[in-house]
Amino acid sequence: MNGNLQLINRRQLAEKLGISIRTLQRWLSMGKIPKPIYLGSRRRLPRWVLSKIDHWIMSNCPNDKNWNGEEE
Repeated sequence: MNGNLQLINRRQLAEKLGISIRTLQRWLSMGKIPKPIYLGSRRRLPRWVLSKIDHWIMSNCPNDKNWNGEEE
């Protein structure tokens, strides 16, 4: 990865996946989507690396437990 990461927030990820933010939160708690990185204190600013999300989608959206996030 290069030093210029593009991060997306909950709303942007939900829009990209075509789901509601509530569904996104449910999927996250169920381990259906990759875990975010958190910015700031108290885990209030979850962000996802766009390139990893794109790779996850191209990999047919496997459960987070079955996906290591590494590009092959």
